[in-house]
Amino acid sequence: MQNRSFKLTSFLALLIFISNSIFAQVNWEKYSGNPVIPSSGYDYYYTLAPSIIFDDSTNTFHCWFTSRILGAGLRISYAYSSDGVNWTKYTGNPVLSPTQGTFDESEIKGCSVIKDNVGYKMYYTGYKSSVKLSMK
Repeated sequence: MQNRSFKLTSFLALLIFISNSIFAQVNWEKYSGNPVIPSSGYDYYYTLAPSIIFDDSTNTFHCWFTSRILGAGLRISYAYSSDGVNWTKYTGNPVLSPTQGTFDESEIKGCSVIKDNVGYKMYYTGYKSSVKLSMK
């Protein structure tokens, strides 16, 4: 019985140690050099909702973000960085734009990007302004 009690106590102590170690960071301090990806050119109205991945094989941060193009709505743009502070916008931005006749024909926003063994995959929200909701 004593051996069982010792195992249970050890397990609970280990569980408390692990659970205290896996919590996400909750205290943040704003970077004084913000914004690190300033709005300019086609997206000078604003940028938002970044999805950032660090690629170990190239030592590069990749950032996809929503950009507001005046008169044309929201698109997905791309920038890259070697240090996560100084960013270079891709000259071919935006990298993803709406397609007429689809669910995202008006705007594309809020992307999340993952990397798997095949390459990068992007999940995003599309908006079709011609969809009308009615309630009866």
